[in-house]
Amino acid sequence: MRKSNQLKSEKFEIQKITFNKTHIIFFLSDRRQILIPIDSVPEIQRLKPSQRKKITVTGESKLDTFLFDHSDSVFRLTDDFRILEG
Repeated sequence: MRKSNQLKSEKFEIQKITFNKTHIIFFLSDRRQILIPIDSVPEIQRLKPSQRKKITVTGESKLDTFLFDHSDSVFRLTDDFRILEG
């Protein structure tokens, strides 16, 4: 019987979030930088650049959740680096 090697996500926390014209850039506690296209998250894409600057990073057990002053949505960066809106 062969053992399956599964990739396990390392624990991370969001240290900082910035934006360029096409991407959301997450700076993580383990020094990785993750780029996610803004157009994959329409609610964030609709925000003006000045509104994207007013962001709060939070979380219960780790800093993986973020929200904007000008949006009613709460977003979470998952371990496989997708953004969930809730």
